[in-house]
Amino acid sequence: MPQLATADFAPQLIWLAITFIALYLVMWRVVLPRIVDVLEERQRRIDDDLMTAEGLKREADEALADYEKGAKIATRKAYGAALAKLGAADPDMFVLDADVKNSTFTDAFFAAFPERSVECYIAEQNMIGIATGLQARGKRAFAATFAAFLSRAFDQVRMAAHSQANLKLAGSHTGVSIGEDGASQMGLEDVAMLRAVLGSAVLCPADGVAAEKLTCLSANYDGVSYVRTARPDVAVIYGNDEEFTLGGSKVLRRSESDRVTLVGAGVTLHEALAAADLLAAEAI
Repeated sequence: MPQLATADFAPQLIWLAITFIALYLVMWRVVLPRIVDVLEERQRRIDDDLMTAEGLKREADEALADYEKGAKIATRKAYGAALAKLGAADPDMFVLDADVKNSTFTDAFFAAFPERSVECYIAEQNMIGIATGLQARGKRAFAATFAAFLSRAFDQVRMAAHSQANLKLAGSHTGVSIGEDGASQMGLEDVAMLRAVLGSAVLCPADGVAAEKLTCLSANYDGVSYVRTARPDVAVIYGNDEEFTLGGSKVLRRSESDRVTLVGAGVTLHEALAAADLLAAEAI
């Protein structure tokens, strides 16, 4: 069996050493600085997001409309007012609509910031795709349409959530209260649909104050959030200084002689309050 001299491997060993040295230099001079730059940029964006979130909450609270208790305003209209205020606080905020901006009241933002407004027409799936792309580029993306029409884009919303997308959705004309718009426009499945989305938050304001403040919470939420607004004008029931958080509930009426608990959210809260008045008249 032939014996190979050590010298026979010398050229290969030299080239192997040169290769390792070259890789080391590339790693040290090119790859590592790039990794450091990426990490620093990511930390900067996180810090900017935290500062923006604090600024959004502060400016939205300061700019909150002076609603009068008992006055009537639709939650969809208050949602539009909140978008315009948040847009003034955040230059990276974009709003998308699916050809119903005069009904969702996103037109308030469109009028104030046309360069950050995207009309997606009757293409809800495409709208969610665009919003997902915008948030991937560091923008704060709001997308709105009728709640009933969001069902067309459920797959896009679901997959965006699995990609840890940061989307702020809104569906108007929810429930049976929309009346004259007809059954085909009634958003009835939206709560079940959006609550099934991984890590989602569903917000259902009952009046103008709640609509503005919950929209601000949606702006600061990291993940898929959904604000559920309604068509009819409803009475303002909260004071302008009322605080809201994600989760939990609020007790609007109670007494030592309570025998019945009525639970409501959104427009149904007003029906619950009306029912409480009828029960109170019968000493219940």
